[in-house]
Amino acid sequence: MQTENIRAAAAMSLAVVAFVAQDAAMKSLAGGMSMIQALALRNALVTLVFLGLAAATGALRQWRTLAEPLIWGRSAADTGGTLLYMLSLTHLPLTLVVALNMATPLCVLPLAGIFLRERLGWRRVLAVLAGFGGVLLVLRPTASGLSAWALLSAASAVFFAGRDIMTRRVPARVPTLLVGAVMTAVLMGVCLIWTGWEGWTPVSPAQWTAVGGAAALIAAGYYLAIVATRMGDLSLTSAFRYTALPWGAVWGYVLWGEVPDALALAGAALILAAGLYALYCERRGPRPTASPEPLSV
Repeated sequence: MQTENIRAAAAMSLAVVAFVAQDAAMKSLAGGMSMIQALALRNALVTLVFLGLAAATGALRQWRTLAEPLIWGRSAADTGGTLLYMLSLTHLPLTLVVALNMATPLCVLPLAGIFLRERLGWRRVLAVLAGFGGVLLVLRPTASGLSAWALLSAASAVFFAGRDIMTRRVPARVPTLLVGAVMTAVLMGVCLIWTGWEGWTPVSPAQWTAVGGAAALIAAGYYLAIVATRMGDLSLTSAFRYTALPWGAVWGYVLWGEVPDALALAGAALILAAGLYALYCERRGPRPTASPEPLSV
């Protein structure tokens, strides 16, 4: 399990890079297109990508595994979390939305101990709590300092934590590509119905470029995140979601001039240190005697 956890941590770190870059691409569309329509178009492209890869690799032949209820449960949780997260993104700075979403690992931690029976040593708990402390340094929340959109953004972390718990329980025989295809298709369906009620707007070539870029990034991020969550201990891999904060700060500054202050920079440094410390503790841990069930692509 030690090697799998290290690989899972690397996969989650790369997934975070892709996620934050696509957040920036989607936020850039906010002025000229409904976020729901953008999500519908993005997920239509991603669903086609996942289905195409599943057909090319032979994973599509295992379509009967989609009868697993956890696949649909995690897709519903992801849909709820994504809608809250992306809608709040149109009203809040990117750095703030990313920071609020960093509550996901803290929500995952007790759930992993309860439902997955993962051993949560005090060092791992300390690392996750330290990372959340870095988030608080960035936010410096007060009773009057958080808007309704900020609260909705924070609430998305609860949905994402539930999604991750269910992802970890999905049987290894279910191909990751099919897990991703179902997830993106469910969100696409919800957004298509929503957009049909709101009404469609014409899409310019520049907007198609942004949607296409976001689709490629989110497809890579989804796949890497699913692999990481199914492969490694959830309480460890979740800590690496904290690395989204510095990436959010970079994109926020480059595209919208968002400049983090000294406390925000200190918080980002603490978040990175916490993730690295969690990985260091894992590498020093004892080696397991049994091998996990092989994971299907």
